Amino acid sequence: MHRFLATQPANKGTLAEVYYLLGMAEMSISRTSWLTEAPFFLATSIRLDPTSAVAVKAYDALNTYILTEYTGSQGVGVPPEVQDSLEDLRRLRDNRSDG
Repeated sequence: MHRFLATQPANKGTLAEVYYLLGMAEMSISRTSWLTEAPFFLATSIRLDPTSAVAVKAYDALNTYILTEYTGSQGVGVPPEVQDSLEDLRRLRDNRSDG
């Protein structure tokens, strides 16, 4: 997938799907959440083709990932800036500029 991205494909739908797949792969194989690129890959997928079916899946995966990472056994909440970023992506996905 990285090699495919290096060819700089022009189709945004295809790019969005590749970034989604990279995010899912990273979530599956990453040994730690400290150095993972999964959120970047998933957010990029959403931004590339925000109203696509892939964006819906990417958003759901990212939302679950963030909630899992920030609200673990210690019950710490998601930081406001992370919530704001997730909300911006949700608006893109829903093709809306308002709340």
